[in-house]
Amino acid sequence: MRDFNYFDPYLNVQVKKNTGMIIIVVLAALMLVLMIYYQILLVQKESSLTTDIAEIESYIQSAEISKKLNDVDIKGKQLENLQTLLGEVSTLNVQLDASSRIDDMLIEQINAQLPQGAFLTEMNLSSNLISIKGYSTEYQTIAQFAYNLRQSDGQYDVLIPSIIENNGNYEFLINITLGTEVSNAN
Repeated sequence: MRDFNYFDPYLNVQVKKNTGMIIIVVLAALMLVLMIYYQILLVQKESSLTTDIAEIESYIQSAEISKKLNDVDIKGKQLENLQTLLGEVSTLNVQLDASSRIDDMLIEQINAQLPQGAFLTEMNLSSNLISIKGYSTEYQTIAQFAYNLRQSDGQYDVLIPSIIENNGNYEFLINITLGTEVSNAN
C-alpha cells in the first residue's frame, strides 16, 4: 500500500547549498570592489599631479622667474665672452713676455757694444728697426760704437744718419735694421 503524504508539498525541503559557487561570487565581488577602488586612487593621483604640474608651470612662467632666467642667460653669454677675452689676453700676455725678454736681451747686447765716453739718451724699437740717440765727447767713439754693432753676433745693418756738434759734445743718431744679412764691405 501506498502511503500518501499530504503534507509533502507543504514541507520545506532543505536544499544543500553550493558553497563553491558562493565562494566564486564573493571573490568576484571582492575583485570588482578592489578594481574600482584602485581606479579611484589612480584618478585622485592624476588630479593631484595635474594640479601640481599647473602650479609648477604657473611658477615657471611667472614674470619674476622669467626675469631671473633671462638674467642667467645674459650672464652666461657675458661669461662666454669674458672667457674668450681671457684666452686672447693670455695669448697676448705670453707674446708680450716673449717680446719683452727679446727686447731686454737686445738692449743688453747693444749696451755691451757701447764704448767708454758714449752715452745713450733714447732708444726706439719698432718691428725690425732700432733708432738710438745719444751723445759722445769724441767723434771716434761714435764710429767705434757703430763698428762694434756691426761686428756683434746679430745680423745688423748699422747706419749713422746724423752727427751734430753741440757745446763740445757730438749728438748722434744711429739706425739699426735687424735680421738682414750684411756684408762687411761697410
